Amino acid sequence: MIFSFLSGASTSILSPDLSDDEALAFAAELIGNTVTEFSKTEEPQIKVEIKGDKAYMVEANQFMLTFRVEPEASDNHKD
Repeated sequence: MIFSFLSGASTSILSPDLSDDEALAFAAELIGNTVTEFSKTEEPQIKVEIKGDKAYMVEANQFMLTFRVEPEASDNHKD
């Protein structure tokens, strides 16, 4: 289901600096790694990756899976 969503998403929104295939691979890997870690530990997971001028965030827990893209300048992902 995740990959169906990603394949229909506009990859230029994910990152205009990446090709369509690179953007999909990056998003799929980030989501996949987060979900895998959650399934192994059953502990909520939040992963943040900065690529170019955007922050990519994935949150996985027992209630939901969220994938967000925000400008890097956002305070939501800073320590």
